[in-house]
Amino acid sequence: MNVEGRRFAVWGAARSGVAAANLIVDLGGRVTLSDRRSADELDLSSLRRGVEFVGGGNILADADVLVPSPGIRPSNEALNAAVQSGVTLMSEVELAASVAKAP
Repeated sequence: MNVEGRRFAVWGAARSGVAAANLIVDLGGRVTLSDRRSADELDLSSLRRGVEFVGGGNILADADVLVPSPGIRPSNEALNAAVQSGVTLMSEVELAASVAKAP
């Protein structure tokens, strides 16, 4: 997947969400990382410059690709609404595999 210039929303700011957001920024994408918790409740010390963080709930903003936390259930209303809006849904594993250089 060509990440450069695309707009991503990453839901969930635990370790894997932060890693996904950092990867997207490293590859030239724009990303909003959001979580239901506030920044004070999270360890965001490894977050790269260029990652926008929003606490207090998961937001889609103007993203065309959504990378939800594996902890978000497929039956989640906000997740289903995002999919219905036409956003591309991508797991963290799919994101990593799409840029892996190994065969």
